[in-house]
This record gives sequence, structure tokens and C-alpha cells, in this order.
Amino acid sequence: MSKSYTNHAGRRGAGSPAKGARRFSGSAQGKLFGKVESILPGTITDGGTVRVLVAEAMSNCGLSRVQIADAIARLTGLSVTERQLNNFSADSRPEYRFPLELTRAFCTVTGDDRLLTFSAELAGLHVIDDDGMQLLELGREYLRQKRAAAAMASYERILQGVEIDG
Repeated sequence: MSKSYTNHAGRRGAGSPAKGARRFSGSAQGKLFGKVESILPGTITDGGTVRVLVAEAMSNCGLSRVQIADAIARLTGLSVTERQLNNFSADSRPEYRFPLELTRAFCTVTGDDRLLTFSAELAGLHVIDDDGMQLLELGREYLRQKRAAAAMASYERILQGVEIDG
């Protein structure tokens, strides 16, 4: 089941993503590639939600912030400190924004993909796992076979009464 999350601009607590929530729906937000003119000014700012997701991922992963920072630094080759992570997740420090270039490494280290999922789904994209991908491929194969069967039936109707040398 999909849950919809709105921005938490500077607010943690009420309305924050529930622990373990895995799906986001951007239906309450303007789509990334929609008409810019129809989006209300100031409504596409995700800083509060990003801070909540970063803080929850760090709290739930079982690693200290020093360990998280060290692992991200190792994976990215960039300097990342515990202090930076604290600033990225603090409601009181909205001027510190979590950099996109750290997102994949952060999600890998914490084992929490909600930050990636949140960004993609707010942009109107869908995130699927390996099982979902296999189901998608199964559906495609089913449609191929169904269309092939329909083509064969059409040829059979056309060729009805034609003698086949055998």
C-alpha cells in the first residue's frame, strides 16, 4: 500500500514518515515534468522531508554517525564528517542541505532506500524491486504471446479453405 507524504518544512514529528515505510506517492505534489506555471510558488521544497528521512535512516541502521560518515567517504572518495551528517539531519540547520551526490552511498550504508524512492516518486517515477521487474517482464512476455496468438488466428481466418501441400 502506498502512503503519501507532504513536505515537513522544519517539522519533525506529526506527519513524518513512519519507521519502515517503504513507498511514497507524489500525488499531492506537482509532477517534475508538469507545467511549471501550474505549480504554486514555494511548494516544491523537500528539505524538511529529506532531513527526516536522513535522520531516521541513521537512527535505524545500527551504525554510529561516525561509522556512517566514514563509510560514505570511503564509497564516494569525498570528505564526509559526523558533523556534516548532524547538520544535514537537524531541523535547526535548514541552510545545510543533503547533497544529491551522497544519496546512493548514504542509502547503501544505511540500508534504507527511502531517500532515493522519495525523490523518484515525487518526480512521478515508479520504483520497483527485482520481483517487480520480473513481474513486468512476465507481463510483457504474456502480451507478446497474446499478440502472436491473435496474429496466428487472423492468418488462419484468411487462409481458411486454402489447401496445404503436405
